[in-house]
Amino acid sequence: MKKIEAFLNRLFSPDGSFMDFLTQVADVLLAGILWLVCSIPVVTIGASTAAMYQVLLNVLDGREDGVLRDFFGAFRHRFGFYTKLWLVLLALGLFFGLDLYFYYLWSAAGSWMGVVLFGLFAAATVIYLCTMLYVFPYALRRELPLLATVKNAFYIGMRHLPVTLLILAINVGLIVLCLNFAVLFAALPGVMGWADALCMRRLLNRYAPPPSEGEA
Repeated sequence: MKKIEAFLNRLFSPDGSFMDFLTQVADVLLAGILWLVCSIPVVTIGASTAAMYQVLLNVLDGREDGVLRDFFGAFRHRFGFYTKLWLVLLALGLFFGLDLYFYYLWSAAGSWMGVVLFGLFAAATVIYLCTMLYVFPYALRRELPLLATVKNAFYIGMRHLPVTLLILAINVGLIVLCLNFAVLFAALPGVMGWADALCMRRLLNRYAPPPSEGEA
């Protein structure tokens, strides 16, 4: 009985690894919920995404100062830049999406040109998605102009294509899971962002390392 009690005391100790794990899970879920709430106006999705990655990367690095402080600090910082970046990427996404739909219909009608153009735009869309994965996490660490940020995110995504495709596969898998179990939807942004951050953390630390303690 004493052994069981000692085990439980260690397990639920405030300084124990299990409680640290539960704290991180709570931080991840809260970051995702904040993303959902702050993304409602749609135009703020860019700032919300950057803010969520700020929290999640800080959690992984053990640098967090509190979810709310990290999230809203990043949300306010460079809000205009993140919004402009998001709107540009959204416009590109709509462009690719509409073209894909049009060329799909054209190819389905039996046009060989439609098949070729659909394939070209499908490849361009994959490249776009690969770049999108890194844009906001990279922008957190490097305050560069918009074009340079997108170019560097594109470079990372293409230079490390296996990691990028793994992240895309994880994201698709999580989305499919939530489509089949809608009750998990509220947890999707945080879990997906955490999985992405975990996979790309080494690359971000290589190309855009976090500030040192003296610079933080």
